Amino acid sequence: MPDKVPKGWIETTLGEIRRDDSFGISQHQMRGEIFELYSVPAFSQRKPFVIPGEEIGSNKIVVSPGDVLLCKINPRINRAWVVGDYYQNRKIASTEWIVFSKQEGIASDFLRYFFSQDTFKNYLAANVSGVGGSLMRVRPVIVEKHVFPLPPTREQTRIVIKLNALLSQLAAGEAAARRAQERLKRYRAAVVHAAATGELTSGWRKSHLKGSETGNAFLSRLVANRRSRWEQAELARFTKSGKLPTDDKWKDLYSGPSEPDTASLPSLPRRWTWASVDQLVVEPVKNGLSVKGSSQPPGITALRLDAMSDSGFDFTKVRYLPLDEADVDGLWLRPRDFFVSRGNGSLHLLGRGTLAGAKVERVIFPDTMIRLRFPSSGHLPEFIAAIWSAGVVRSQVEGAAKTTAGIYKISQSSLRQFGVPIPPPDEQEEILHQVQYRLTLADRLVTSLGTALSRARAWRQSLLNTAFTGRLVPQSGDDESALVLLKKIRVARKVRAAQPKQKRGPEGRKKPMKSARLTLLKVLEDSDSPMKPEELFAAAGFDEGSIEAFFSELKDLTAQKRIREKRDPQDRSFVRLEVRR
Repeated sequence: MPDKVPKGWIETTLGEIRRDDSFGISQHQMRGEIFELYSVPAFSQRKPFVIPGEEIGSNKIVVSPGDVLLCKINPRINRAWVVGDYYQNRKIASTEWIVFSKQEGIASDFLRYFFSQDTFKNYLAANVSGVGGSLMRVRPVIVEKHVFPLPPTREQTRIVIKLNALLSQLAAGEAAARRAQERLKRYRAAVVHAAATGELTSGWRKSHLKGSETGNAFLSRLVANRRSRWEQAELARFTKSGKLPTDDKWKDLYSGPSEPDTASLPSLPRRWTWASVDQLVVEPVKNGLSVKGSSQPPGITALRLDAMSDSGFDFTKVRYLPLDEADVDGLWLRPRDFFVSRGNGSLHLLGRGTLAGAKVERVIFPDTMIRLRFPSSGHLPEFIAAIWSAGVVRSQVEGAAKTTAGIYKISQSSLRQFGVPIPPPDEQEEILHQVQYRLTLADRLVTSLGTALSRARAWRQSLLNTAFTGRLVPQSGDDESALVLLKKIRVARKVRAAQPKQKRGPEGRKKPMKSARLTLLKVLEDSDSPMKPEELFAAAGFDEGSIEAFFSELKDLTAQKRIREKRDPQDRSFVRLEVRR
């Protein structure tokens, strides 16, 4: 807000220009009628819900076209909505809105744009009250204290017209950018799908018909190496105990890895094979540790679940556990370990995979993750990470999900049996090369679009700031000043306060009050003493819909020198009107 408002403007507060003509309506009164419901959830579709009164589960408030609704709850605290007239039904709103009723001289869209400023949002957010989270609200009295730069009515209209034109162009660009972002999401998913099904390297395979090793041979080698490691570990155990076996019967105790159930899995390209997770890992699948921790040291550093991302771990998202290093042996991250989220409140995040990079910090992983450790030679860990989000894997994750108290989980036993498509080693390398090339280009576009949207947001706020500091459209000497407008608003408020409240019918509708109009000159002539403007307004029978007519008649009588203003010498703003004798 500038130190000095433009010529013709006046600095006031939202409380000075706020008016609230809304009134409550109960569930009983809403029965048998169709309503336009302005609720906070309906805001996202920019149209009210059309709903029978019988389906509305709580009391509401009745609003009118042109009213401006300001959301008072976190996190949508400065959403502003102008009540329209979409379906010719009666309009009601939830009680989570602060109502600025439409009134003469204040453009509804001008108010809506004012509420859209980040500076206003920050003010509200800094002054909420409540118990936290979604229960935090801003009180109307806080809103009313905010400074408001009031321009003349005509300039408000010019500002709104200009903002509509500029911001509609900006919104069209933003919409195009968001559509491009959605297309890139679909493109990324298509690349991953093509990598997992072999479509991505179908052309490559035609010129590499005789690879060095098939997928099946690669898998057989991994399984054989697994058995060999087990036998070596058993022999080491026998040697340590001093009881070497006299025959090979001990080898029959070996329990091989479970094989995938391929009955429901799609066919694969030639030289590919299906493998279970259990067949691919070089160590048993392992859960992390569940211990209550702290956000500050000391303690063993452990990742949080939200440290997982598609591009690796965010090592700033950690907690500290009150443990010794001996308590967490075997849980330290190693380069190229692969982790799967074991539980999540959102199904689409359950089973999410993250590959630890070539360099990792000294941290352990939590109980909400499952570790898969693949052979360190070759490209298998990177290949698994590249195709893990493909539909053929996701369908197995979601099919194995169990839910308890709103939390989705997968078990180790289910994860070990998931089928994973395995191409020959040289094709794994080619797939990784093509996936990285395509997704790197997509990431660059995503970054560019994100930058463009950030700039658009900044430009929107800059435009709003320009508008509300009087620099968007020129001022005009022909406009009635904002000071006069504010006086009219104040008079109208005092008149409303002095009038008896309108009665409402049985269904909550206000009954109109009948009044007869007298000329201002007649009222002043009959008065024994000078009158305040608001007293003259009420005595002459004017109402809220005839404020302009009141001031027009007053202006004519002053110009004709039929009446005059009488000011208090001690307070020049205190005015009374009287007839010139």
